[in-house]
Amino acid sequence: MVSYMTGLRGRPTKTFSVYSRTKAYCEDMLRSYKCVCSLRLRMPIDSDLSNPRNFIHKIANYNKIVNIPNSMTMLDELLPFAVELSLRKRTGIYNFCNPGAISHNQVMELYKMYIDPEKTWSNFGVEEQAKIIVAPRSNNELCPTKLWKEFPEMLPIRESIIKYVCKPNQTESSKTAFANGRFREGSYSEDKLREGWTL
Repeated sequence: MVSYMTGLRGRPTKTFSVYSRTKAYCEDMLRSYKCVCSLRLRMPIDSDLSNPRNFIHKIANYNKIVNIPNSMTMLDELLPFAVELSLRKRTGIYNFCNPGAISHNQVMELYKMYIDPEKTWSNFGVEEQAKIIVAPRSNNELCPTKLWKEFPEMLPIRESIIKYVCKPNQTESSKTAFANGRFREGSYSEDKLREGWTL
């Protein structure tokens, strides 16, 4: 499990699951090849809310969720960047996630606003979660500076979720709730990003 990793040279501080250890070992081996571009994805999200591999689909169908900020990858926005990195012949490691971090509750609040206004959920702690999962989960925030310099148009994660997931999938019940003043759109302030992550 990677508990925290800010830069591109650092090694994982903790490795508990076989999955995490395998990723760490493979990344170390790939460093030896100067022609490889390695992309670190985090909690991938896409606009298809019926996709069982979609992070939002997963937590929307859980009875309880943890509430921890994490870096996340909006695939609809970032996958074209992967192609462009290849065309630019970029190599090395990129933290392939949107700038900023967002918590599980913040994601579910957006889901409630745009998809299901009657959605409810509850939280539990990491200790309680550990009792029901097979392997420990990682919670970390990756520094996106290197990728952001390549693609300065990349959106912070909250804005990206709204643009690529929430608005395309907005339901009629959500539109009615907005029209009645139950919800209002808020802007994501870039000063909430970690110091040193701006271009």
